[in-house]
Amino acid sequence: MRELILIRHAESQLDPSTPAEAWGLTSTGVKQARAVGAELKDAGIVAIFCSLEPKARQTADLIADMVGLRSRNLKDLAEHRRDSWGFLGDEEFNQAIHEVFDVPDTSVIGAETGKRALSRFTNAIAAADEKSSPGPIALVSHGTVMSLFLSKTTGEPAGPIWEAMDFAEVFRVEWEAPV
Repeated sequence: MRELILIRHAESQLDPSTPAEAWGLTSTGVKQARAVGAELKDAGIVAIFCSLEPKARQTADLIADMVGLRSRNLKDLAEHRRDSWGFLGDEEFNQAIHEVFDVPDTSVIGAETGKRALSRFTNAIAAADEKSSPGPIALVSHGTVMSLFLSKTTGEPAGPIWEAMDFAEVFRVEWEAPV
């Protein structure tokens, strides 16, 4: 068993004219990431991995500085792939996300299926596990894929997990690599 420390990226700068995967952190997000780093300073983390998106990389780098590590990128820790959505209004976005959770085998508005996103994310965790010495590993990622993973891990529905998730929130789970 390995302790996974899943961290949702800190608050990002929304910009409807830029794809979400290119957004960076706000000044509040920088403070949130530093606070998480301070919280995890003595957690014994042996490695920190993050998605390639700037908001996740910046969050991971700020945490890594606080715990004395360097973050490493894993592209498959990326958010649920939904380029086809463009920038949706809050109500339409929330409805689409819940549909991803409710019908995980179906592509919603041309996006990656929830089932495929969960599989990709889980494989990325397995890759991080293989690349790390024994001890807790931190993974900085995104709300939708983390909600799918936490739902599978805990048996709780993904929708309420996603709705309650804050920026820079930390989730600790025990995980065993699939054989």
